[in-house]
Amino acid sequence: MTMPKKPALLGASLTSVLFLSACGGDSGDGSEPSESGGAVSVYNCEPQHMVPGNTTENCGSRVQEQLFTGLTLVDNETYEAIPGVAESWDTEDQITWTFELSEDYSFHNGEPVTAQSFADTFNWVADPDNAMGGANFHDKFVGYDEVVAGEAEEMEGVRALDEHTLEIELTEPFGQLPLMLTYTSFYPMPEAAFEDIETYEASPIGNGRYQMDGEWEHDVAINLERYEDWGGEEPGKPQRIEW
Repeated sequence: MTMPKKPALLGASLTSVLFLSACGGDSGDGSEPSESGGAVSVYNCEPQHMVPGNTTENCGSRVQEQLFTGLTLVDNETYEAIPGVAESWDTEDQITWTFELSEDYSFHNGEPVTAQSFADTFNWVADPDNAMGGANFHDKFVGYDEVVAGEAEEMEGVRALDEHTLEIELTEPFGQLPLMLTYTSFYPMPEAAFEDIETYEASPIGNGRYQMDGEWEHDVAINLERYEDWGGEEPGKPQRIEW
């Protein structure tokens, strides 16, 4: 079974489309935002975490949907998986999946997003020493049980074949893998995240349509600015989102 290339999701995620439509008239200065600028202010509950692999609730997920782009996205009309960083994917048995990644994505610090970026993130999230709330979403990957048991440092079933080819091997057939990979637990993180995760959580570096503007002000605000070098086809419309 081969997944053909499709255009990237037009606009933001379902949640984002809803709030941007609802708040489209609030630009912060009394004028309506245009497609190339403006700002929206959105009420949100306080996230529990801002590390993607530790985010399993809506408050953090809403923000991270703007900060990150996963291997796949969700089509808001069909609710099917469509290309994100992965331009296409293929499987013959729904066990071994090969994802071909776009070369156009970078993290907000300029680091390129590669197959190794995803492999490193998946392994870091699965490592029980890091106590990530989303770790068990990786339990279908070959080698997950060995990592949890402390018998291996990396999952055998997650392999960067080259810079832009990621192979994932599952323990059993699972046709919904591309849709599952839209979860926050599978968003990629840059090398800087693994060096100091506490500093990273205060100002996450993603690869999405928007980047952090300053640090997370707990119980006050999370401010985002449009990332002009986003690798997808439809960048964010407002210049600024104030959560």
